[in-house]
Amino acid sequence: MKTDDLIAMLADDPGPVPRHGIERRFAVAVLAGLGGGLVLMLVLFGVRPGVAQDMALPMFWGKLLFAALLAVGCVAVLRRLARPGMGLGYSLL
Repeated sequence: MKTDDLIAMLADDPGPVPRHGIERRFAVAVLAGLGGGLVLMLVLFGVRPGVAQDMALPMFWGKLLFAALLAVGCVAVLRRLARPGMGLGYSLL
């Protein structure tokens, strides 16, 4: 197959993209990653005995909040990068 044939095949009657297709794919990927990571962590390391006491400390929640905000920011940047021709805007801040 030559390049021109490939271009013609890709451009031949492209169907409409689902309205929230990118968001659905990211949601499935994030949920699968969180679930798989949690199961893998529990199987390999188990639950720490003092985790209930650690949850009473603000440092525990600060670390959790930092990781969650970092993940949300990354998904926001990826959503914009997944759409061709869309500017990054303030996503890189």
